[in-house]
Amino acid sequence: PTDGHVRNDKKGHGYFKSKRHDPDGTIREHKALDLLATPGRAVEAPISGKVRVLTVYGKKFTDKDARLKQFRGVEITGEDKYGFPTGYSVKLFYVAPNPGLYGKEVDMGDIIGHAQNRAQFTPGMKNHVHMELRSLGSRIDPSKYINPQP
Repeated sequence: PTDGHVRNDKKGHGYFKSKRHDPDGTIREHKALDLLATPGRAVEAPISGKVRVLTVYGKKFTDKDARLKQFRGVEITGEDKYGFPTGYSVKLFYVAPNPGLYGKEVDMGDIIGHAQNRAQFTPGMKNHVHMELRSLGSRIDPSKYINPQP
């Protein structure tokens, strides 16, 4: 969906299963791939399927996080040419989706939106598209399918 380079900055690495340090001190695994993207750059669908969800990144926001509500995302559920599920789905965050995309069929490579300016709110973090890939509901490493560059 981007130029293919993985985010690596002061805020962390964008590889699948990279360690993340939360503000409360807990350490967790990053179950996604962060691919560098210049704000405004066209983002392509990484799989073919139906656009099921257009979402705001995150489920709950505190007043402190209210500024993050501007960030958007797209979820595509994989379907074959006959409309049968493939078992794959992908979520892309920090993407402003194209108008009228919800419920539409997209092909891999179709432009589905444009990268947003995520770095403006987190000094030291580079702009990127956050990509979660699932197979039968379980998160899997997207780099096994898209061959990102370091």
